[in-house]
Amino acid sequence: MDSQDKEIRERFLSINDDNQSYNLSETNQRKKHNNINSSDRSKTQTFQEDEQDDLVKYIKKLKQGFRSQKQERDCSRENNKDFINLGQNSNKQIENNEDQDDQQNFDGDQYNADQMTNTQSYSDDSEYFKQDSSNFDQIMNLEGDINLDEFQGKFGNYASWSWSQFFEFFIYHIIYYIFGPFCIIIFYPFNKTYIYKNLGFNLGGDFSFIQFVLWITNLFITIAYIFIPKTQTFVEVFEVYNMWIMVIFRIFSISCKYAMLHPMTITLYKKKLLTKEEKLKDFYLADWKKQTDQCLIEELFAAQQRNEVDLTMFSTSFFYEINDNTYNKLQEIQQIQLESLQFSRVSLDILGNNSVKLVEQFSQLKTDKNQTKSQSFNGMVILHFLIKQFNKNQKFYQANYIVFLIGLLRSSIWYIYTLVYYPEKYLEFDLFVTVVGTAMTAFNFLLYVTIGLFLLNIIFDSHRIYHLMVQMLFLIKPKKDQNYIQTQKYLPTLNLTQNNNFKNWVQLRRLSIEYGKRFWKRGQVNLSFMLLYSIYPAISLILYMLDVFHFCELEIWFMTFDFFITFISVAICLYFSACINYSFVYHISILEEIQIVFRNLQREDLLQSKQEPSNYLYRIILKNLREKTGNNEEAIQEYINNIIESIDDSKNELQLLSNTEPFQCFGFTITFSILKSGLIFLSSILTFSINVYLKAH
Repeated sequence: MDSQDKEIRERFLSINDDNQSYNLSETNQRKKHNNINSSDRSKTQTFQEDEQDDLVKYIKKLKQGFRSQKQERDCSRENNKDFINLGQNSNKQIENNEDQDDQQNFDGDQYNADQMTNTQSYSDDSEYFKQDSSNFDQIMNLEGDINLDEFQGKFGNYASWSWSQFFEFFIYHIIYYIFGPFCIIIFYPFNKTYIYKNLGFNLGGDFSFIQFVLWITNLFITIAYIFIPKTQTFVEVFEVYNMWIMVIFRIFSISCKYAMLHPMTITLYKKKLLTKEEKLKDFYLADWKKQTDQCLIEELFAAQQRNEVDLTMFSTSFFYEINDNTYNKLQEIQQIQLESLQFSRVSLDILGNNSVKLVEQFSQLKTDKNQTKSQSFNGMVILHFLIKQFNKNQKFYQANYIVFLIGLLRSSIWYIYTLVYYPEKYLEFDLFVTVVGTAMTAFNFLLYVTIGLFLLNIIFDSHRIYHLMVQMLFLIKPKKDQNYIQTQKYLPTLNLTQNNNFKNWVQLRRLSIEYGKRFWKRGQVNLSFMLLYSIYPAISLILYMLDVFHFCELEIWFMTFDFFITFISVAICLYFSACINYSFVYHISILEEIQIVFRNLQREDLLQSKQEPSNYLYRIILKNLREKTGNNEEAIQEYINNIIESIDDSKNELQLLSNTEPFQCFGFTITFSILKSGLIFLSSILTFSINVYLKAH
């Protein structure tokens, strides 16, 4: 059998690598089949030829759009009466093949399909187990032809942080905001022309208009403060300082994007002029903000690839039937995912050489139309459904008018301040005041709109992960948790008597956090910066109330506004982060409660009693177990032991994830204890400062 498997894999590799060789192989197989009399062949040769024919039909099946298994079997029976149907179950194989060696060659249609799928995987997954090429430096430097689609397909699931890339692009943007488009005189000697153009620094072609406006207004106001005599201007040093802080935050946010890209993608930025669509691919406020189906599917399957989740082992079943509306939505999502994997850029770019394998895995798991509504759905479909439900019910985060309102309020502070303290400037219609005021208004509006969008989407990402953690709790807990009684439970509880459901639930929970990791991790870093920025005005206001420092009224207005906006946004994100980290502990406790239920069911007086348990949970689980085991007490005991062992494995994996992948800020795991301590400390300082200020005034 090993030699046959080896020959099958070699034939499959040749078919997959060269379409022409596949056609020739198919022709030879047909000729060979027609020339050899079936009565003169041995059983070993029969099985070998049949497996080779099956390989050809399997490839043809992929090329013709994944025909149904029933059609494929009918076709095979018409072409070859001696062909042994791989779609039959093991019982039919025993009836048709009494020879024990022949039975070992055919363990069912699912097994053979998985074998061929795995052969494709083993032949294409070149990143596994092998050492780096001897041409490693040339490969990393992209010497030779450059294909962006190939890189996006191979590294689309990359989601790691690089400090060297962060500081590199941070310096690039600092240079731009000092010299503007004229920074080409710095980039050109260092052979950074492509970087200069791809980052939108050049005036010609595809450049960032907002970036240019921010540079010119910031430069104008800075020069106005430095060179105009202080007796003729009312531009405060705080305004210039605050503008540069906002510019640095923008640079910080942009650099976070490049810190999350694959090193070879960074090299691509340095060696090829990219199109606008290619550059917008990884923008935080582009497709990711809109949460389109295409983006959702890409990020889901990128997370699946990162976590090595096999779709053939990722189906989950429910205890009760799903309602018709939800069932239809799940079926629709399942069809959307399958079509995307077959025809869209997901199968070509993100999945790369694994696309054929993944499509075949997913198509095999497609739900049977005749199945009951409590039977299995693939975990990717369930997660897609839960994310879409959250996006649908949280339209608030798509309401950009809130961000524009914040930007308008922030930009109008300067006008209101000038009107209150310098009304004569408006009465005299000072041209300088008008120009500077317009520049500062445009600068503050554009910058704060961008910052507001970032803050809103950081909250959105945190809220979505928290919401998914609540839905994961609903999936595993028999009774709806009273702590979340006002949150809608979208799906029934998983079938707790299926031990594989616990392992799949942990994978589902893990992907809930991994989904969009390359985006929300950038938001996490931005949150750290905004936390620092919220502390700055807080400390300044406290020192002002303690009479340590004195600020003009405009500075007080700006700092108060910035403190409330940033502090409230950061506080919301930190709260969701603490909830996500707490969910690790809470979910482990729920698994322990379920474990106790199954241990209680192992009691002899309960199993041997003819009376049904009075508790509904015990009664329904015991009924389910008896149906599965034929009411055999020993079988029930063994079945429960397997479930308890599966729960132990799930608890251990959750504990490992809580230690290795918690939500962090500045490297600290955010917990409710830390939030309470910080809130108490801040409240104490603020109360003391207000008391001192009131006594002094």
